[in-house]
Amino acid sequence: MVDVDEVYLPLLREARARFLLVRPDHHVYGAARTSRELAKLVDRFRSGLLA
Repeated sequence: MVDVDEVYLPLLREARARFLLVRPDHHVYGAARTSRELAKLVDRFRSGLLA
């Protein structure tokens, strides 16, 4: 992904994260610093969809 408008890179820096989970409507669901945190974030997102 290329952050042409520099919207997401500042969020990554602010959260000190390597990953952002962004919904199709461009809403940032959350940030994660490690792949383990990312997996937990995706699991929480997925659980919300199935609830």
